[in-house]
Amino acid sequence: MTLGYYLQLPLVLKISLVLSQKKNGIFDTLIDRFCAENYGYPYDPNCPTDGGRVDPFSGFYSIFNEDYYIHSISKRLLTRVGINRRRATAEDQILYSIEALNESKEKRGNPIVYSGSILVPDSQLASSLKQFIEQRRHNFRIGGSTSRGLGKVEITAKQPIDVKLDIEARIQKFNQKLRKRWQTWKIFNNAKAELSDEQTYFTVGLQSDAILTEQWRRTTVISPEMLKEFAELDNSICLDFHTAYSSYDYLSGWNSAWGLMKDVELITNKGAVYLFSTNQLDSWLKPLEELAMRGVGDRTCEGFGQIRICDEFHLILREEAV
Repeated sequence: MTLGYYLQLPLVLKISLVLSQKKNGIFDTLIDRFCAENYGYPYDPNCPTDGGRVDPFSGFYSIFNEDYYIHSISKRLLTRVGINRRRATAEDQILYSIEALNESKEKRGNPIVYSGSILVPDSQLASSLKQFIEQRRHNFRIGGSTSRGLGKVEITAKQPIDVKLDIEARIQKFNQKLRKRWQTWKIFNNAKAELSDEQTYFTVGLQSDAILTEQWRRTTVISPEMLKEFAELDNSICLDFHTAYSSYDYLSGWNSAWGLMKDVELITNKGAVYLFSTNQLDSWLKPLEELAMRGVGDRTCEGFGQIRICDEFHLILREEAV
């Protein structure tokens, strides 16, 4: 079993954080859509509480004491104007606004603490990273317009802790839920064959934006061939592809060291999910654990391509909305 070390990083930021829950709840449709499509039944879910329309939802969430919470932040616009250096007055046609996160909580004015983590492969690297952060805790800036005084944060690193990824356990729970739901959907098509006991299903979900390339071309879908290449497995290893839910965007940036714009990249948005199955699960367990550590696609060292195998949120079905 691959072990990882979480380095917990509370960030003292001047940002507002509000925890709230949707009135009618949020649920995942991956398992139900898979069952409906394979039974030849159109799937169009409605709200489990009032029968109303269900809309896609995007955002971030956290789990505390098995309860799901949605995060939101308050922002404001900072309006700025360019200065004519010769006349020392406002320059014509150079008026712009910067969207910034608020410095503190709106009511009490206290700074906000964000808690995150970094997954590293060994304890020595985790300790070195903790020491590096502690020595420079007041020197970090994040986001854009740092030269204008924005983005200053204070980072405090906690002692690294040993964690297990438990990918095999998550895969087993996902398959148990999938097969149970398959039996529920059987009322719409009794003639449909059962799921093979030899086939094991698993999902690959993007936790961050990813830059994916297949045969020198940009793509938003992780194909079986790509996943085998990421996992460094031979093509003879069995892997079937079932469905993909993804969207795309374009991303660029500014290289401060070179003073140049970065290349425009086609990115697959975080939240994308891909469903695979295999009858050789033992061959996939260790490679999947390593992929969860290092990510997929290009520029993983910059945070792109972070994945999670069989996220627990897929188990939240329509009548179990949180």
